[in-house]
Amino acid sequence: QKNPNKGNILAAQATYQESELKQVLLQKDMAMTMAGLQDVLFANHEHAVTLKQQLLPQANKLLKQIIDGYQHGQYSIIEWLDAQKMQFELQQESINAHNQIYLGLLELERLSGQALLKQVGVNNDQYN
Repeated sequence: QKNPNKGNILAAQATYQESELKQVLLQKDMAMTMAGLQDVLFANHEHAVTLKQQLLPQANKLLKQIIDGYQHGQYSIIEWLDAQKMQFELQQESINAHNQIYLGLLELERLSGQALLKQVGVNNDQYN
């Protein structure tokens, strides 16, 4: 005896299998996207730490030395301005790195549906 709904049943099974495959592909795509975002976050964090711990202190020290040297006639105003410009550019780079960190965290929150900033206890003083 033939089932009159056999065609409908097969079509429903095929639709179900298709939706399962799409879901698996979507999950893999999301996992790859999140892994890429995580890599960018780590790179931006390392850059921000390097700026804070190494480059900005060196730029501040250099600027102070050049100001002192300028007052004693050892450096020109151009060298002073160059040191100020370098310090400003490093500060801007630090701001940009932090901005990228927060944007990345917000994107991870959006994709995961979880409040990551509260979970990790982000402290703004860590980078200032």
